[in-house]
Amino acid sequence: MESVDDYAELWCASNFSFLRGASHPEELVARAHSLGYQALAITDECSVSGMARAHVEARELGLHLLVGAQFTVTGDTPFTLIVLACNRNGYGNLCAFITRLRRASEKGSYAVTAQDIDPDSLIDCVVLLAPPKTATPTELVVAGEWLRAGFAGRSWMAVHLARELGDELWLHRMRELSALSGVPLVAAGDVHMHVRSRKPLQDALTATRIGKPLTECGYALQPNAERHLRTRLRLASLYPAELLRETLEVAGRCTFSLDELRYQYPDEVVPNAHTPATWLRQLTYEGAGQRWPAGMMASVQQQIEHELELIADLGYEHYFLTVHDIVRFARSRHILCQGRGSAANSVVCYCLGVTEVDPARMRVLFERFISKERNEPPDIDIDFEHERREEVIQYLYERYGRNRAALTATCISYRPRSAIRDMGKALGFEEASLDRLASSHQWWDGSAIADERLVEAGLDPNDLAVRQLMHLTSQVLGFPRHLSQHTGGFVLTRDLLCRMVPIENASMPDRTVIQWDKDDLDALGLLKVDCLALGMLTAIRKALDLIGNAKGHVFTMQDIPIEDSETHLKTRSGSRTDNRSPTENHGFGELFADPCSPTNLIAHAATGGPMVSKTAIAARTMALTLVPSSGVSVDVVCSNPIASPAMGTKSKPVAKAFFGGYPKSVPRLVTVNTLAAVRAPTNANATGQYCTRSCKWSLAPATTKRVMKNTSPPPPNSMALRLDRRLSSQRVAMPRLRAPNNAETFNAWDRPKTSNTPPTTSGKRRCSS
Repeated sequence: MESVDDYAELWCASNFSFLRGASHPEELVARAHSLGYQALAITDECSVSGMARAHVEARELGLHLLVGAQFTVTGDTPFTLIVLACNRNGYGNLCAFITRLRRASEKGSYAVTAQDIDPDSLIDCVVLLAPPKTATPTELVVAGEWLRAGFAGRSWMAVHLARELGDELWLHRMRELSALSGVPLVAAGDVHMHVRSRKPLQDALTATRIGKPLTECGYALQPNAERHLRTRLRLASLYPAELLRETLEVAGRCTFSLDELRYQYPDEVVPNAHTPATWLRQLTYEGAGQRWPAGMMASVQQQIEHELELIADLGYEHYFLTVHDIVRFARSRHILCQGRGSAANSVVCYCLGVTEVDPARMRVLFERFISKERNEPPDIDIDFEHERREEVIQYLYERYGRNRAALTATCISYRPRSAIRDMGKALGFEEASLDRLASSHQWWDGSAIADERLVEAGLDPNDLAVRQLMHLTSQVLGFPRHLSQHTGGFVLTRDLLCRMVPIENASMPDRTVIQWDKDDLDALGLLKVDCLALGMLTAIRKALDLIGNAKGHVFTMQDIPIEDSETHLKTRSGSRTDNRSPTENHGFGELFADPCSPTNLIAHAATGGPMVSKTAIAARTMALTLVPSSGVSVDVVCSNPIASPAMGTKSKPVAKAFFGGYPKSVPRLVTVNTLAAVRAPTNANATGQYCTRSCKWSLAPATTKRVMKNTSPPPPNSMALRLDRRLSSQRVAMPRLRAPNNAETFNAWDRPKTSNTPPTTSGKRRCSS
């Protein structure tokens, strides 16, 4: 027999109710499980964005998770409506309802009145109505009659008691309303945080949401800290036993789980006369006939059969056909596109035209792309010309419809700088001080704010308000701030996507996004197709058109010679290559005896390439690993955040890319190694230098020394010293980079800023200003 203190929380908002909830969904689930709750409902405001993360945690802990959402109903009779899905159909109705409200409003908002809610649109859902405590008797009666008329047999009046003045009177009024309308009462906590200690953070989030400091928020703040997950003993002392038992009745009706979601690919990609397997096989061999007009090798055919068999076993035929359909459309419009990533290991992708990696010229490992053992869905990233990628996006919307196709969301979360600014404004700090503090924080500092940074910003680390700022900043880090659109990840479904996950408007015109990000899709086993934009493909397209005009016929990527000895010779000699090679940089060809070898070409691109990007950083890291095995060593070199010598007049944006703009681009475990390969040394025995406006720094593998240049040293807490300490503290022994046979090396520091002539090779480096 159930005890009177068994309880299921039915009204709970996570931090995906942006700037309202003060706890992660995982924290709420873990806390409810530790308190012995029978069930927990995550009911974010007009959203299921946090449901996937709560589901993963609840599945691991074995807690019954209820899927729902809450809505602020406006109009003559305002109230809060909590909707919980009973089964798969109810969940689909709830998602479609959220989609209708979100699509009818601007991004991040919604509006609904009681007249807008059709009870038939929420079949297989139970609803709870929570009237405000300021409601008049007439408003309570109207709300009760509306609830009974539309949701009879599947509705409750939610009673929230938060140890406030007048709780007993409110409970009495709700009991009278229940007797008058015939709608039963149920206990509900209106939870905003998993523990009461999050109350200061919840207040700061409220101040941020309404745009005022805490001292001016007034009644917008919650009066106490009771909106947390309370112990069952405390609940039993507040609520009548029948209201607590009623929560178990509601939870018993809601049996839906996100595990019931099944992804189904669109059927348009398969003709009526074929099955997905037979159509994929036909397209693959048709493409093979175009790739190898004279006939394919036996090993290639064996690889095709092996891949087709594995694809059929895992049921991924629709995925490959969908990607092929997108590529086919792009090429029918002469939009240059290229698949990348592990898909290059697939002969089937090569035959379908998704990639241009010829398996006859390399040893492919298909299991790196798809594997039974990993049981992970395939992921094909397709790059399109950045000037024409929008045509592909609109094609997908037109082909599948707005209710079956949408972009994946990206959850924008608080980072140190944004956390400092928002929490500081809520506490009433001056914006100038917050700007100085936030601007001084660099990505390599991690999430902690050092005391010396506070002093630099004019703040006292021992001041109570400053300590409160640091505490709130550390708590809010990682909290979702809002949803944005993914760079190009599309979710396409056979049935209505809006019944699987709500769809809302993006900030860009003619774009819609779902309420889950790519990590949520992976957790639920749902697939997406990445349609990305790449500016280099636009440049290549224009270059191919120029070559075709010069030659008098269409020139495609397949016509580019695989081996081009003339280009290799120019690269090797260090002469000009007319900016056609991304590895072009004066003098670097002298560093390698044979730049045509794979290892040296990687090292060449790693040390001299003028592109600072994830690809370039990955190449630099590879160079540090591969070059020593070929007898070439790598020196310790640190780029200058003020003026990067490897880029000449384009130094500042590159320095920002390395040190301030793109922290995710630098792998955490190889940060020192990556920075060490930015440029080559001036001579065989030179160590790398870190340069600032006032002095230059020489970094040895285990020691650091300062070399003055007729100026005073930098401040003790300057960026130069901070980065210098971080690098020297790693104590990593680095190999050195020198030219074979002590050949002359490139002195990037001596490059004239306005000249295109090769730099000199003086033995002394000058500090850039």
